[in-house]
Amino acid sequence: MSPSPTPIVRIAPMPVAPRRRLAHTAALALLLASACADPTLAPDGALRPRSRPSGDHTPAPTTVTVAASFQSEAGCAGDWQPTCSATQLIYDANDGVWQRALGIPAGSYEYKAALNGTWDENYGVNATANGANLSLSLAAPATVKFYYDHATHWITDNRRSVIVTAAGSFQSELGCSGDWDPTCLRSWLQDPDGDGIYTFVTSALPAGSYEVKAAINEGWDENYGASGQQNGANIPFTVAAGATMRFAYDAATHVLTITEVQPPVTTVTAVGSFQSEAGCAGDWDPTCAATHLTYDATSGTWRAVFTLPGGSYEAKTAINDSWNVSYGAGGVLFGDNIPFTVPPTGAAMRFTYDPSTHVLTIAEAVPTSTTAAQQLAVLRAMVGALALDRGTTTSLQAKLADAQSAIASGATAAACSSLADFMAQVRALSGRKIPVDGATALLDAATQIRATLGC
Repeated sequence: MSPSPTPIVRIAPMPVAPRRRLAHTAALALLLASACADPTLAPDGALRPRSRPSGDHTPAPTTVTVAASFQSEAGCAGDWQPTCSATQLIYDANDGVWQRALGIPAGSYEYKAALNGTWDENYGVNATANGANLSLSLAAPATVKFYYDHATHWITDNRRSVIVTAAGSFQSELGCSGDWDPTCLRSWLQDPDGDGIYTFVTSALPAGSYEVKAAINEGWDENYGASGQQNGANIPFTVAAGATMRFAYDAATHVLTITEVQPPVTTVTAVGSFQSEAGCAGDWDPTCAATHLTYDATSGTWRAVFTLPGGSYEAKTAINDSWNVSYGAGGVLFGDNIPFTVPPTGAAMRFTYDPSTHVLTIAEAVPTSTTAAQQLAVLRAMVGALALDRGTTTSLQAKLADAQSAIASGATAAACSSLADFMAQVRALSGRKIPVDGATALLDAATQIRATLGC
């Protein structure tokens, strides 16, 4: 999959620059080494599967400037100017990364990422808010490419860091225009803590077998395959259904490893802008027990009902009381916030998280006055509206008809059993003959009926 080898590119050393504080306001400190994160999304969050612990606790920036001691040499009126367009990065919607190549004379310099044309929000070494300046040393004039990812706040350049892409047969699944594309930074491996291990994490890959290599500097001139061999064999790996995969590249050995990192789930928290209304001390708090969901063994989902005042809100799920693993719209790892609306008079809202798909659904809870028979009629209509194949529809409707007859005759146990059979079939066909979102809605409705019946 790669052309002939070329000499290895030498990476400039990584000196530590003293911190230079310019005019800015205090901002929320971010420690990426601990994988802390918050929920605001990058400009293309709906398109780009989230690949790393998300640190974008602020809205997507309108501009990102490399503010530096070399700006006057790059065409700015002076140095350390966050408003200078000559050193502003360009947002690449295909990659989801801010980037730009700049011609810089020989010398020793320092720089940071300044957002929105001010020092109010800026990032330095280790992707830290208001952090130390990054160092850049050039023995000769050079074109240096700079990168900033708002999902992690990592600011770097291709002299200070190795630019590594996991290029392989899976990239189209991440939204790249094709596979084996070393220029597509949707599979960019990053090293915010500077330990020489570059990582990329995603849960967006469908189950299957794939191959990959580590491509350096967005091209095939330098690449590493199995056992860290330059121009080596493709590295095969397998993804299980719903798995979260971690790609790790060791810059010292050139070895790329791919492992599954799905953690055991001990708690699921519904996090979002509604939490203070649901009994938490504040919003976007993954540790708040008041918005923990409860596991329901019958449906195989995590569930809870929260009574909220009218208004518009956003939410996602956080796993194990931490931002280390969270899921947004469509079940995407570190994905979009999920918008939802509560009627003006307020309502009880049901939150349901499916661990097999990572999808969180939020809907108004069925009023307790609604009978099981009425709920079942709605569920049967939902099955019909999905326009499934004839055999699947007939089989599902037969189970619901059995439940309907049992309810009418007062045979609650039989109705519960028929609904359990219905749910088992829906789970088995989810993602195959039944769309995942549709299956989640059917399971949610069936679980509500079982709750009404007291199953």
